[in-house]
Amino acid sequence: GTDAVTTVTGYRGRSVQIKCSYTSGYENYNKYLCRGECSNWISSNDVPVQSGSPAKDSRFSLHDDTTAKVFTVTITDLRPEDGGTYWCAIERTWSDIYTKIQLLVKMDVPVSSTVSQSTHTTSILMSSSVHAWNTHPTTATPLNEINKQTSIPTPHDIPGKPVYIVMGAGAVLFVVAVIIAIYCKIKDQGSETVTQSPRK
Repeated sequence: GTDAVTTVTGYRGRSVQIKCSYTSGYENYNKYLCRGECSNWISSNDVPVQSGSPAKDSRFSLHDDTTAKVFTVTITDLRPEDGGTYWCAIERTWSDIYTKIQLLVKMDVPVSSTVSQSTHTTSILMSSSVHAWNTHPTTATPLNEINKQTSIPTPHDIPGKPVYIVMGAGAVLFVVAVIIAIYCKIKDQGSETVTQSPRK
C-alpha cells in the first residue's frame, strides 16, 4: 500500500469518477475497487467492482485504459452512505497493490453552476422578447410563445422585415396624402363654382 491519500468529491444523486493510475507492466493484471478495510487478499475484501467480472453493485463500473495506464471506477446515483475509504487495487499472486481514496459525498450541487445556467436562460428569453417586439410592434408576445421558439433569429434574418413595414407605411401615408389633396382640390373647385354662379 501507500501513505498518499487521494480525495474525491461527489454530490448526492450524481455520478463520480475515481481514477487510479498504475505503472507499466500491470496492464493485463486484474484491477478492482475495495471498500473499507482491505487485506492483501481480494477474496476477503468488500469489492463492489473488478475488471473482467460483473459488478456486485450495478451503480459501480470499471474501465481499464491500458494505453494511458489508468483504470476508472464510475459510481452513479451517489448516496451519503457511499462516502468513506476506498482502495484502488491491482491483484497480484503474492500481495495486492493498494492506493487509498477518500470519497466525500456532499448533499448539494455547487450554487455557481445553477446561477450561470439560470442567467444564460434569462438572456435568451430577453433576446427572444426583443426580436418578437421588433417584428410585431402592435402586439405583445405571450411568454409561452417566446419559450416555444427553437432558435433566436440571426441578424441577417431580420433587416428585411422592418424595411417592408416602413415601405408599406410610407405607401399608405402617400396614398392618404394624395386622397386628401384631391379631396381638397375638388372642394376648392366646388366653392369657386358656387361663388362664381351669381355673377352669371
